[in-house]
Amino acid sequence: MRSLPLTPDVVFKGIEKALKASEFDDPTDLPSPTLSFSSMQPKLVARAQEHKIRDKARQRTEDTSPYVNGVLFGFDPTIPLEDQVEGWRTATEPDPEQLAELGLAGRAWLKKEQRQMDGEN
Repeated sequence: MRSLPLTPDVVFKGIEKALKASEFDDPTDLPSPTLSFSSMQPKLVARAQEHKIRDKARQRTEDTSPYVNGVLFGFDPTIPLEDQVEGWRTATEPDPEQLAELGLAGRAWLKKEQRQMDGEN
């Protein structure tokens, strides 16, 4: 199961699917899921630490210039993403087409905006 929200019915269907694909009849006989990291894990941990240090330093300054919040993914924080990734577009709010394609994250953002609008009326 790799999608959100992880609701009881999604979990139940996942267990049913695993039972059909296995030789087990009882769901409690299914092997427990395990987490294994790829060889990229140490690199991601190091990048996350760099990101944390940079962000803490930035919080202590008056610098309000834009910066790239993508060090974790290997981007240079001093160069705008649109200059590093072809087709990248910077926006502070998603447009309706993007919201429709964002799935759960887009719906969560939309609900947040709707709650804020209701509070202002």
